[in-house]
Amino acid sequence: MSDWSQAKAREVIERQITLNSISLAPDAERCEGMIQMAYALGLLTDQELQDLTDRLTETVATRRKQLRAEQNAALLGLAVTNG
Repeated sequence: MSDWSQAKAREVIERQITLNSISLAPDAERCEGMIQMAYALGLLTDQELQDLTDRLTETVATRRKQLRAEQNAALLGLAVTNG
């Protein structure tokens, strides 16, 4: 595969990881599929596969934690205001 194809695949995957970091509904499934497809096509090395998968997993977990914290803070704020 060409350097351009490899760079483009990585760019698209990186963009999906970034979008998950700001999403109101972070979901790793679509990006995992993109990573697996790029790997199957030979556009990613074994190490890149592992690195991107790890980053995606961490990004989604972190974002979900942030969203839970925001939701909890909002609920506590409502409880304090009404209490």
